[in-house]
Amino acid sequence: MSTCHCLLLSGICRSDPPPPKSKKPQRGTRPDAGPPPDLPVVIGRPVGQGGVNIPRDFVQVQRALNHVLPDLARADPCLADDGLVGPVTLGAIKKFQERNFGWFDQRVDPAGKTLAKINNFLATQPNPGGPQPHRGKKRGRESLIGQGA
Repeated sequence: MSTCHCLLLSGICRSDPPPPKSKKPQRGTRPDAGPPPDLPVVIGRPVGQGGVNIPRDFVQVQRALNHVLPDLARADPCLADDGLVGPVTLGAIKKFQERNFGWFDQRVDPAGKTLAKINNFLATQPNPGGPQPHRGKKRGRESLIGQGA
């Protein structure tokens, strides 16, 4: 005899278990992004192409890239936070740098531009489902051009 997991309004019992509850998304991320990095992300040595690649530092960068919003060039697919240097993680660093700087070296330095930009995004990106920043309208003098101003 099977166990009733779900009694329907009709009085019929379904024996299949209820679906698992979904994880609540972290700040500004998709639900499958995995554990968040320590914020702000701080690394002791360079990671990526030509870096020292200390696993605990590399894990922080992998987690951070997973949690960046898609329009800011997050890692896709999600990176395994295994601390291992590989082509997928190097590609994610490259994608992030190309999108945000127009150049890439596939390296994240402790006091460099890439880490600063990642930390800025993680600190300021909106919560999923929450109020979104107003996009599409320019502010300042540019918005007045063409409006008779």
